[in-house]
Amino acid sequence: MAEKAEIIKVDLLNEADFVHEYNEDEISADLVKYLVDQYNLIDKKKKVKIVVNNKCNSEKKLKKMITKGIRRELDKNVKKNRFHDKERAIFFISGLIVLIIAFMFLHLEVVKELFLIFAWIFIWEAVELEIFEDFEIRKRRRTIKKLLKCKIEVVNFQDEEIEDKIKEKKNTKKSK
Repeated sequence: MAEKAEIIKVDLLNEADFVHEYNEDEISADLVKYLVDQYNLIDKKKKVKIVVNNKCNSEKKLKKMITKGIRRELDKNVKKNRFHDKERAIFFISGLIVLIIAFMFLHLEVVKELFLIFAWIFIWEAVELEIFEDFEIRKRRRTIKKLLKCKIEVVNFQDEEIEDKIKEKKNTKKSK
């Protein structure tokens, strides 16, 4: 028996709901954020399907725009991680340089202690970026990669509701 997929429903009333405010060829950042947030709320063990209504645009264009928007979010995430790598390296190297300078002032106790404090601040900032910031970035990247693998289905929710009502009527007639 096939396992039922978790569904992320997206109800778009008009084109303004999914296109970027200033560029109609790009998907709204709010919609991508919504998809990522919804993915984080569902059971990861099941397959996930993104179901979007078709009230405002062609199916192929809508699927491409969603995929492109999620891919763009992944690219932003990778760039942010690269920036944090550079930032972390700068803090760590700065901390080591300040630490070396601190040991040059062995005869001046107060100056040595000041430099030691600054060195540990720089080194701790590098460690903090590695432990806390990068964890969130990696977690978000995993979520976005999984979203890219999701099946995107474009339907008209109104038609779906009508079909459900017709099925219910048939079932009630059979039971009478």
